[in-house]
Amino acid sequence: MHNGVSMFFEKIVTHMPRVVRFCLFVMTMVLSLVARGQSKTDLTKKIENNIRKYAIPKTSLSMAIGREVDGQVEIIYSLNDKQKFMPASLTKMVTGAAALELLTNDFQQSTQIWLSRKINGATYEGDIYLVGNGDPGFVSENLWFLVNEFVRTGIKEIKGNIVVDDSRFDSIRFDPGRDPQRVNRAYDAPIGAMSFNWNSVNVFIRPGSKVGAKPILFADPESAYIQIDNRVKTIKGSSVRVGVQRVEKKNGDLIRVKGAIGINAPETVKYTSISKPEIWSGYQLLAFFERRSIRVKGSVQKGSVPIDASMVAEYKGKQLAESVRDMLKYSNNFVAEMLTKNIAAKMKGPPGKMDAGIEAISQYLVSRGFQRSHFMISSPSGLSRKNQLRSADLLSLLLDLKSDFKVFPEFVSALPIMGVDGTLKSRLNDDDIKNRIRAKTGLLTGVVGLAGYASPKSRSPLAFVFIFNGKGGLEVQAKAMFDTLLSDLVRN
Repeated sequence: MHNGVSMFFEKIVTHMPRVVRFCLFVMTMVLSLVARGQSKTDLTKKIENNIRKYAIPKTSLSMAIGREVDGQVEIIYSLNDKQKFMPASLTKMVTGAAALELLTNDFQQSTQIWLSRKINGATYEGDIYLVGNGDPGFVSENLWFLVNEFVRTGIKEIKGNIVVDDSRFDSIRFDPGRDPQRVNRAYDAPIGAMSFNWNSVNVFIRPGSKVGAKPILFADPESAYIQIDNRVKTIKGSSVRVGVQRVEKKNGDLIRVKGAIGINAPETVKYTSISKPEIWSGYQLLAFFERRSIRVKGSVQKGSVPIDASMVAEYKGKQLAESVRDMLKYSNNFVAEMLTKNIAAKMKGPPGKMDAGIEAISQYLVSRGFQRSHFMISSPSGLSRKNQLRSADLLSLLLDLKSDFKVFPEFVSALPIMGVDGTLKSRLNDDDIKNRIRAKTGLLTGVVGLAGYASPKSRSPLAFVFIFNGKGGLEVQAKAMFDTLLSDLVRN
């Protein structure tokens, strides 16, 4: 019935005089433009009302909303979109897109154990070499796999040292583009080609058996690299006031834990970075060997694998798409910097250097239409106030990626889903909104960012970029305003 009606009207239109058909076409286009213009006008009013409602100065905002229509970009709304703003962790979207393009999906780094001498029975007389190749996701489960492979060599005693080779990257542990002030928080961890557990340690604190007793502390992962200085007291009640301080030692770190925990308080956890990635990783290998009854007579040292050495165990790390997902879903600075040095090592050869990786990312942006004078990438994680982007350019990249089949499926699946997971798990989790937005967050003092893709109920998907750069203290209002704008967009 429907097809018959369509054919009937098609015949009517076909037999209309050419002038009438042309007038009908023009009227249709005008009505379409009017409707589209009306929609834009309504959206503009809602946005400006929200800006006034949340008392955010317009000069502190850079915003761009757009979609592709018949191969052409339609800008639905823009505000200061041609001005450079600090993007904070929105920078990771650029890093992720560049990594997927430059490293390609078959990128998979391995961690290995090498020997320089032949195996002759259960006792091995010589050094053993732990080689890191820049795997950003090498954690306890992976090390256990690597050690289990080594167990099958039959070696039970090593009369030598554990030598760690992390020469795929340079030895600069902290990205020079980060803010210069170091903290011992896990998000400010050092990086190295041989890294373990994101180069951070978890300290679990449980109240003691009675008021005044020492609480019980556990380090995870545990090894001889870490020393715990327990200065916490068990007090009445259920409050927790505990701080962690890392003190760098010659061949490890002292973790000093201070404060008080209530006797009725549940277990709490604190996170801190370590200072020497290669030594930290070597001590973890030593600890895992001990759990499998493999004795090591020597110490943990830094060095290089001899040319005549042979590999006896290997763990192949995550594929690139998974690493990018780790970075974007949880805004992981460590993964962003590890991927950037991997880009450098691939493009320029080892050792991978941060400045070479950032230059490769910058060249990628230029290839996507960015002008050099319109952006600055100082830190690939966004942990810098020197980074600069225009929301118009980032919007253009987001829309451009949609037609890049090699990159877009992995890129969009790596973004946090509003109301479901990652950094957006607890935002806009109403049933009619969650699952309709995939976006990346950004946050520094005086900086709030949100950018990604949204799927309105009655319209085609769109891309958006919201950035606030203003006075510290307005971050909460800016974040709330961005959520309100997105709520209006997807419910439209």
